[in-house]
Amino acid sequence: MFVWNQPITAMDKSQLIKLYTNRLVRALVPAEFGPEFIQSVSHELLVVLSRTESTNDQSQKQYEINQATARFKTHFLTNGFRDEWAAFQRILDSLAQVKTLDQIHSYLVFLSVLKDGPAQPSPVPGHSRANLSPHSDFHSTSPAIPSSRPYTRTNRDFSSGNMGAGVEYPHSSPYKDTPLIPLDQVIKPYYESMNEDLILTYLSYTLLGLDSKLLAFDSDKQIELPSNVNNSYSGILFDILECALLYKRLHNFTQHNKGKLSSPIQTAFLTVLESQLLAYIDHINELFNTQPASLISVYNRIYDWILNLRLLYSLVTQVLEVNGYDFLSKVYELTKFGDVSIKKLALQIFQSISTPYYQIIEHWIINGELIDESDEFFVKFDFEKNEFNDIILFLPERIPFFIDKVLSFKILQIGKMLIYLNKYCKELLWVNQYSNKYSHILFQLNHGVQSMNTVAFNELINEQYEKILNYFTNIIHGPKNEMAQHLNNFKKIYFIQKNDFIDSIISSGAEIFNEPSTTISSNYLSKILNESINNSSLKYNKFSKRLDARVLDPIHGNIGWEVFTLEYRIDDLPINSLFENHMVQYLKMFNFLWRLRHLQYLLNEHSLDCVSLRKNELKRIHLKYLKVKRTARLSIRDKKIVWLIKSFNTINMIRFNLIKFMNSLVQYLSFDVIEDAYHTLITKKLFKSNEVYTNEENEGFKNRLLQLLNAFNPSFIQSIKGSPQTSGSEQRVLHNVNELTFDEIIKMHEAYLSKIVNSKLINEDSLGKTTKTSYIEQVYKLLELVFRFYKSAEEYNHLVVNYVLILNIEASQAENEIDADMVEIDALQDTEDKLQAITDRIYRHIYQQFQEGLANFVRDLKVDYELKPMASMFV
Repeated sequence: MFVWNQPITAMDKSQLIKLYTNRLVRALVPAEFGPEFIQSVSHELLVVLSRTESTNDQSQKQYEINQATARFKTHFLTNGFRDEWAAFQRILDSLAQVKTLDQIHSYLVFLSVLKDGPAQPSPVPGHSRANLSPHSDFHSTSPAIPSSRPYTRTNRDFSSGNMGAGVEYPHSSPYKDTPLIPLDQVIKPYYESMNEDLILTYLSYTLLGLDSKLLAFDSDKQIELPSNVNNSYSGILFDILECALLYKRLHNFTQHNKGKLSSPIQTAFLTVLESQLLAYIDHINELFNTQPASLISVYNRIYDWILNLRLLYSLVTQVLEVNGYDFLSKVYELTKFGDVSIKKLALQIFQSISTPYYQIIEHWIINGELIDESDEFFVKFDFEKNEFNDIILFLPERIPFFIDKVLSFKILQIGKMLIYLNKYCKELLWVNQYSNKYSHILFQLNHGVQSMNTVAFNELINEQYEKILNYFTNIIHGPKNEMAQHLNNFKKIYFIQKNDFIDSIISSGAEIFNEPSTTISSNYLSKILNESINNSSLKYNKFSKRLDARVLDPIHGNIGWEVFTLEYRIDDLPINSLFENHMVQYLKMFNFLWRLRHLQYLLNEHSLDCVSLRKNELKRIHLKYLKVKRTARLSIRDKKIVWLIKSFNTINMIRFNLIKFMNSLVQYLSFDVIEDAYHTLITKKLFKSNEVYTNEENEGFKNRLLQLLNAFNPSFIQSIKGSPQTSGSEQRVLHNVNELTFDEIIKMHEAYLSKIVNSKLINEDSLGKTTKTSYIEQVYKLLELVFRFYKSAEEYNHLVVNYVLILNIEASQAENEIDADMVEIDALQDTEDKLQAITDRIYRHIYQQFQEGLANFVRDLKVDYELKPMASMFV
């Protein structure tokens, strides 16, 4: 312990001389020379001063100083700083006269006091304040705190060259009146200060956040210092008291938030903070129990704690502002910091606050339970949704830095498939065995996830993921679900790929489908459905009972054709949750394709009617036509016969072209769109192609190749039935199905449907390059013309029957030489006029519009690279 009227101890002497030498050089050397030059001057000067006590020859000492600073003199003078060098030289000459390190120290302190300028009034009478702003992050340096002095001093820059100028004394200058007074006596009045022992006595209370008679807290923002603490002490106290202010603020934070934080991560951090503060208290008590010798020794002993408290305070300012996963990531980043002390504390904090997060992961990967009341995990439940995949949300932005993104996806899928197998598939035994196995691994062979290193944790997740994915695949393709079969049936039914069944429904229900939709009963629809199943190859399909026929939203004005639909129901199966959200798209496609098939059916039926008409009603007239068509001179009646047969043939020719268009359109949609999408995005994604499996038998170790079983093969289902149902078995079923997660299956199915409903021919946003009209709009216009033709052609057939009947009557009367009455003649003429009008309407209005529309449509197809092959189908 020392006071200012005692010699400075050897322990502090060199440190203080170095401090004040640096201050002196920074004041005298122009800043333009740069920090490296200033540092080199300080070093050279310090080396010379350190040899003071070992050299008694003043001339030798002066010579050494001059030698050390010769190159600096050149630097000053060549840059035009003559006055500055003169001032520097005078200081060096004075230092050459000093004999001991104590005198050097006193002289340097004196010069530093002169530089500080006149004392400023304290903010509070009798005190000065050490102010630490929370916005400075405790890294800024405060100016030395002024204290009252026995002399009045004016500001003076060291570069003025006159170190004594501007110093005023109450009576007379010591340099004038008593020039032989020792330098120690001259500067003593400037260091009449509070005893260091007294400061140390009260400092321990302050460092523990307590007020004392000497040092008091002003809230937790600043500490009041007595005015008679000199600049040297106040400077070191500023660094020491930073620790006190940090502790005070951290202590207040823990007291204010104890029991109020809902987040387990925040609560864990609060626990860590409290333990660190207790360790800090123990350190301070131990420090002062050993009675530190000086303020510098106190500072050295608490330096590491200043860094620790700074780190803790920086985390305190963030913990309430960010989410738990963000806070975890920030702390984890600090564990990679270069500074060893910061890295060590950050690692300790991370290990404590990550425990709640790892516990969430443990519950999720073992039981499929999400225990996250503070909403900090990257998996979240949305209970407002109804569908399984909509309820479980994956939030990749919440993945902390210490978990790999690929691994986080596997963690998501593990819990998701556990829930699915448990809640939907009712695989309770397997799930229970799985949970027991991995609970044993985590909590008996290890001490939870947190105790495992990164490699072990990754291996655990990968093992769980592969095991549960394999069992999940067996379940959804096994006898309880048979997902591949149902996907194929979706295609056959909703995309009208089962032709004989659809034709049977259309023919069986043609009469009722023409009725208003409100009059069609569900019983009659069920009857039609059952008849159609029995009359088609679908009766051999074991899933035919899943079919249902119904009318969608029957309203007044709609007929059965417009609102009839088929449904393939799997809502009793767990896999329904995989496809339920997409059933609307299936129904829309069915409605569109159903209308095409209906129109095809109408044209085909009309074709059959025309064949019947030619064989029956038109038989005699057609024979007559064959006789007279090459005759040069025709009677009026013969001319009518020739015209009738030609118009009839024209209608047949137009219908033939329209049927060709309809067949080409349906063929393209069925094969180039639907089948291609199914093969590319279902078959190739779901199944492995032509793969074999090598198995080493125990006897003889002979390799044999086992062809993988196709999922549509009954042997595949049998192999699934015989598969191990316990999680402990490592046996794997041999099959050709790719093991896809819940999300991957949904994405596969979404891509499949999207490729169909968003194909260029169907998508409303796909425009033809020449017409600037969407392809589907052009198709609808062409289909409308086809339907108009059918209605007109049907009317034409009815008129032909009447016309032939009247002609036959006329022929009979002519043979019997009976004159036809005027009524019959008028009826024949009226029917003939109607036939001519309908024929003209069909050919000139409907068919010519159709040809123009088809030509534009084909022109668009030809310039579209993707649809160009389709153009040849309509030529």
